[in-house]
Amino acid sequence: MGCKQTKVLDDHDETATTEAESCFPAEVFCDKQTILENYQCPIMWGVLNNPVKGRCGHTFCYYCISTSFGIDGRKRCPVCRQDLGRLAKDNSLKKEIGKLSAKCPHPNCAWTGTLKKLQQHIIKNCRHKKIKCGFCDAHFQLPEELAHHKSEDCRLRSLSHLNIRPVDLPDRLNVSCY
Repeated sequence: MGCKQTKVLDDHDETATTEAESCFPAEVFCDKQTILENYQCPIMWGVLNNPVKGRCGHTFCYYCISTSFGIDGRKRCPVCRQDLGRLAKDNSLKKEIGKLSAKCPHPNCAWTGTLKKLQQHIIKNCRHKKIKCGFCDAHFQLPEELAHHKSEDCRLRSLSHLNIRPVDLPDRLNVSCY
């Protein structure tokens, strides 16, 4: 298989914190059963994302094991209860998982490709994802529907000329008219 690339993670490794994502859902893989047999995270039961390996040899998602440490600060392996020691990134396993055959999770989309290309497909190319209005909680299937909503129907469209970004708005606006 080649060289096993690993990087030891310190407790405060900044590169590791930028990759904090939970397991991949098994449903996005074309051969779900085989994938789970070979790449399942023993903590959250999804497919390994940003895999790290403990001294005992067990592999986990970085996010899942970090969350486990937050609950049980002893840093013991959740599988065999041995001390995990310093976690090591498993870059070769990460690349292997990125090459696995995946499919778009949206029911009407027929796209298939590698897991690595799935995120790009969902963000840029999938016409079946729901698109959220930047000012209210409305969701739409097509960009044309969103454009019409923003120009005609959005109750908060009058704020767009004020250059207020959605993150500047509170979750629920309590507006009273007198």
